[in-house]
Amino acid sequence: MEKTFINHFEGLTRNFAGDVILPGDSRYEKASATLFARGSPLAVLMPETAGDVAAAVKYVKEKGFPLAVRSGGHNAAGFGTNTGGVVIDLSAMNRIDVSDAARGKVRIGSGARWGDVAKVLGKHGLAISSGDTVSVGVGGLTLGGGIGWMVRKYGLAIDSLAGAEVVTVNEKLNPTASENPELFWAIRGGGGNFGIVTSFDFLAHPVSDVYAGKLFSPVTK
Repeated sequence: MEKTFINHFEGLTRNFAGDVILPGDSRYEKASATLFARGSPLAVLMPETAGDVAAAVKYVKEKGFPLAVRSGGHNAAGFGTNTGGVVIDLSAMNRIDVSDAARGKVRIGSGARWGDVAKVLGKHGLAISSGDTVSVGVGGLTLGGGIGWMVRKYGLAIDSLAGAEVVTVNEKLNPTASENPELFWAIRGGGGNFGIVTSFDFLAHPVSDVYAGKLFSPVTK
């Protein structure tokens, strides 16, 4: 299978500008694993654009390889890798753009980490309710709903979602509440079952001081 992938590799590179990590590469051991699982994929593809993702999905479908998609690699079931297939790792698609700080409009790449998002948004006095671990990927957490520290005030991460860029086998879509509303509904908690989300449009919230603490109860018999 590995030789098959390498023999047909040229068919992918014509339309794929991202990096490709194959077995034997010094980066392969790390790239083939997630936080909770180790895999042996034929290749790990590192797209940089939605066009790269589209080319990768089309290629994998044509060749019939099993496919895993990874944002931050924190899925407890290890879905971010596989054995004998291909992994699309979105970590290079990690841009964080604050397009309108006054209105909280933010576009975030699916491969960004929430810790980096918090640092960027914090400079603008903004935040999104988004998990409790800085290394978690934006894509996986958001598609799963996104429970965060501010959930009681601002809801889940998906409650701040205004739109997204989604790559399917056949096309690239930009669902919102008014455009492709059924797909927009589906990605808000439906996981990665409806396409590969390459970026998210959020409406972040103005946040100033943040207070935190711990509450301990005595151990009783």
